Amino acid sequence: MLRSENMDTNQDLLFTSLSEVAVLRALELAGSRLAVNNRPSRAALNQLPKWDVHTLLRVKESDLDSLLKGAWDLPKASGYPDELLRALDEHTRIILMAGIAYSRADMLMTLAKRNLDANIFNVKRGS
Repeated sequence: MLRSENMDTNQDLLFTSLSEVAVLRALELAGSRLAVNNRPSRAALNQLPKWDVHTLLRVKESDLDSLLKGAWDLPKASGYPDELLRALDEHTRIILMAGIAYSRADMLMTLAKRNLDANIFNVKRGS
């Protein structure tokens, strides 16, 4: 069966959405952990969405593993390919360290540099 352009667009939208939700959830989890550990700033931090808390606080590389602990468990259990999860994790770590807000365009650029697109979900497992 030939794919229609509309089907490709729908697959791309789904790929983007799935990737975006995973990154924002990881940033949200990290932000919640950062906020708990920064009592003096808590009032200001509570005004922000948790996925943006890192934009106001310095994140050290040594804190990344604890901030992101468990962040990829649900996407992994949902069948996200390991290659995609590695790319999303690396992208999320860069965002946290740089203190910059999430950007869909930046995420898509990161994935494109690794030649990751909606087709990654079409790869047969175990082959």
